[in-house]
Amino acid sequence: TGMPAMKDALALHQLPGFQVVCADKSGALFYLYNARLGNRDAASSPEDRAPVNWSMPVDSGREIFAWREIIAPGLLPMIENPKSGYVQACGTPPWLATTKSGLSAADWPRWLVAELPNYRTFRVNQILSAGKYSFFDMQAMLFDTHVPAAADMVPLLLAMAGKRPELIRSAHPDLLTALRLLEGWNLSSDRESPAMAYYSIWWALMKKRHSAQFGSELELYQGLLANTPEAQVQALDAAVEAARIMRNDFGGLSIPWGNLHRIQRGIRNEAAPGTDTGDSIFYMDNQSFLNRQWQASFGTGFAMVVQFGEKTQAASIVPFGASEMTDSPHFG
Repeated sequence: TGMPAMKDALALHQLPGFQVVCADKSGALFYLYNARLGNRDAASSPEDRAPVNWSMPVDSGREIFAWREIIAPGLLPMIENPKSGYVQACGTPPWLATTKSGLSAADWPRWLVAELPNYRTFRVNQILSAGKYSFFDMQAMLFDTHVPAAADMVPLLLAMAGKRPELIRSAHPDLLTALRLLEGWNLSSDRESPAMAYYSIWWALMKKRHSAQFGSELELYQGLLANTPEAQVQALDAAVEAARIMRNDFGGLSIPWGNLHRIQRGIRNEAAPGTDTGDSIFYMDNQSFLNRQWQASFGTGFAMVVQFGEKTQAASIVPFGASEMTDSPHFG
């Protein structure tokens, strides 16, 4: 029973993917970067004429790309009982599954791990590494609407604006209002936050305009943090356009996020906290725009906190309902 039994089950290697996080009642912790794939080292060797891009189709006619032996579970990245006292998985590389994980990107072939770091992992690590929490503290974490990316991006944007006073003077007059809004923002995606609405539009413009220049959102963040003159122009130009959109499309910059970000289930239409902009833990997408509002259609569908002990306790949230049957009382 307990962790040994779990490891025995994982050793059967029946799961093709999934990062696995385990805890048992004794307090043992285990993390496995689980994957079922062939060893690609031969195709990635220096003898091959060009580096292999494993995210794209490869030539099936070349024997070098044929699957070889399956990598055994015991050879995959794993963490057991770390000194940090926790493990987590937020869709990032295994060496970020806890602080001081003992794993390093340099120790693993690049083709093994496709995931990129994200700000959600940073936020979860920040919270869990700060100390022990009660059952109720952990429930509050389910509703954490802090936007961790904004903790980097907002001070950066304000600093960029400070370096270009001539642009601020000649720009749309609402830009100064928008910058002051960001200056006083608590960096949450709460329903009452007007700064979240502006920040969301600014970041959407940045992604749309520069997707060809940067291959991923992580690269876009890194490009902005480089704080080059080009990055300053790009960021401030999008900031001007975001202010103009807020004024022209929504009537101003004091619109609460919940007025623009909605969740609808049946006849219920509610203001939605959370966001997919900036990687908040409480995740509600804002990609679908309908009737001058963003409609949350996916995100934190189910989240649960469990406390083990003499009597196991659990609390869960299901923001999108517990049924997909529209005539069910649990739909909305």
